[in-house]
Amino acid sequence: MLVSSAPVSSNSSVPAPIGTLDPANLSKSTITAIQTALKSRGLYSDAVDGVWGSKSKASMSAYLASRGESAVTLDTLFSLGVSL
Repeated sequence: MLVSSAPVSSNSSVPAPIGTLDPANLSKSTITAIQTALKSRGLYSDAVDGVWGSKSKASMSAYLASRGESAVTLDTLFSLGVSL
């Protein structure tokens, strides 16, 4: 499991809260599961390819906003039905 206290994006100077995850650092199979879960919720329309690109990020941002969250955590992944 990758837990980050580093900035979520390179253009952010504010560190991510402890306990947050950077999906780009997760395995291809986990990213595929995240993309599939977001797609089933109508939030992701690109190919499910296991690559954490701009459309994956945008879809996750929309999902986080719908939950009132600002960062990806284990709870976020669990709520999508994704486990590590």
